[in-house]
Amino acid sequence: MRVNIVDTSHVGSYCMVTTNPATVAGQRAPTSPPMSSTPNKKRRRYGSPVYISSDSEIDIKSDIKSDYAIRMPQATPHATMQHRTMDDDGSDDFPDSLRKLLDPIKRATTLCQGLLFDVEREKIRRFAQYDPTHRRNFEECYKHDALFINTFADQFDPVHLHDHIQYLEPTFVAFILDQARQCDEYFHPEDTWNMMVRYPLMRTAVMGDIYEHGVYRKGKPLLRVVPCTTASLVATYKSHDAPAHNVDFAIVLEPKPATAAAARIDARREGMPGLSINHTDSAGLLNRPIVISVEAKRANDSSEKARVRLMAWLAAQWAKLESMTDRPPEILPGVIIEGHDWYLVVSTREKDGKKFLWHKHHFGSTSTPLGVYKISWTLRYLSRWAVDAYWVWFQGHCLGPEE
Repeated sequence: MRVNIVDTSHVGSYCMVTTNPATVAGQRAPTSPPMSSTPNKKRRRYGSPVYISSDSEIDIKSDIKSDYAIRMPQATPHATMQHRTMDDDGSDDFPDSLRKLLDPIKRATTLCQGLLFDVEREKIRRFAQYDPTHRRNFEECYKHDALFINTFADQFDPVHLHDHIQYLEPTFVAFILDQARQCDEYFHPEDTWNMMVRYPLMRTAVMGDIYEHGVYRKGKPLLRVVPCTTASLVATYKSHDAPAHNVDFAIVLEPKPATAAAARIDARREGMPGLSINHTDSAGLLNRPIVISVEAKRANDSSEKARVRLMAWLAAQWAKLESMTDRPPEILPGVIIEGHDWYLVVSTREKDGKKFLWHKHHFGSTSTPLGVYKISWTLRYLSRWAVDAYWVWFQGHCLGPEE
């Protein structure tokens, strides 16, 4: 088997593309990982938590093997969230639920296996011939067979596959690249990055063209991307010594209005703090469960601040979920964006109530076409997990019984 190396120098790493489709085809991404499972015991990683105070000027050590922690709200048992690096080294404390979520993402974004649909190949090739700039930028997106092994698409019944196909038009990818380049070159602030690049990309990847294919499909909830930079936490779930705790975006589940699921959410949030199904009382988030949280920064801003802010937000979300059920989920995904680069972070909960923030896996960049396609793939995969796994769990454990 011959291996080609596709340069992704924006992060100082490479994307390995195998040219033997038969080999690649044997590795299939699961449809949606289960919400709970039992990890295989191997060896343990060591580390002591360092508590983060509310002082925004604290000097946070950057040793990659350190464990950071943030105090959870007083109402929550085991009131710490520790930081762990997202390197699956076989330790027995690397959760199996996280491994099942992460492995397909790593396969698609690091090995570039099954990143694109076959129907996209000719469209990208034609677009790449439009002018020399496109030819140089998009060439790596259509030349390698492994990119088009349908490890994502073949999980569906072929009859219904068209319901799930959401791919980016090359013209839209070029638009995102141009917008991101402008933000970078002109040193635009975070809000401008969010408006010009991040929201359009997330909205298109997560929601697709909902007005062409239908807003609510087969009774499943709609996923929406909600900007929430001004959303504040409900005091009941707020960590008392945490730094600033709002995030930039929330990906939420929105059941169809006037359905049993929508009615159960409204009934459940009556009497809850802030009349909210979530840990924030922001108007747009009162009745739409948050499933993925996104914190964004400029490239030169502190990545530690983004991490700590997301930890505080997720700590409040854990407190909310634990107040609703005695069987919380095992994982809560999040995304940190730093300039061009997008990272997956995941908070996990063990059976004894201990929480960890696993940080971080780079899954794409808005500096290259292939990087944009990687972002889209990962967001679509997380969206499927949100509907197929998290929504099923949420209905079963956080809402009252169906009438």
